[in-house]
Amino acid sequence: MNRPKFISGFAEEINRYLDYKTASGYKESSFTFILRQFDRFCAGRGIRDVSFSKEDADAWSEKKETEASTSHYARVNKVKCFLKYLGLKGYGVYLMHDVFFRATDFQPHIYTDDEILRYFHAVDTYTSGRSRMDAVQFPVLFRLLYCCGTRINETLGIKRKMLTLKTGS
Repeated sequence: MNRPKFISGFAEEINRYLDYKTASGYKESSFTFILRQFDRFCAGRGIRDVSFSKEDADAWSEKKETEASTSHYARVNKVKCFLKYLGLKGYGVYLMHDVFFRATDFQPHIYTDDEILRYFHAVDTYTSGRSRMDAVQFPVLFRLLYCCGTRINETLGIKRKMLTLKTGS
């Protein structure tokens, strides 16, 4: 995996933490996305050294309007683990409170055959003034989402080099 370039005052320590976690048997990708978000957050707040105040922690811990409770839980608690690591190394960082997972009453919608037919008809007949490629790409994108059950970020993350089109894998 190509590690992103971190830009905040935490950049060097984030790289060391990722090295530590992968050496401990964890997949780097399970930490990189959230630590990259954290790095951008810190850079945006002008944090130029390894310091994290209560105000920074409160801002990071705030649940985003579009964020599911599971995503909020992962975002806050993975960064808290990173901050604990920094604290053990002697840095003066504020440790935020735990965010607990809250079950939701979400009920998935099971589409009827008619809804599925209308869904694909809408996708297949969609036209865009933005790009002529949308007429080719959108049907493929929505079929991957529907048929494979992937999340949008997983589907959009597929790169050509990950595929072997001759064997279908």
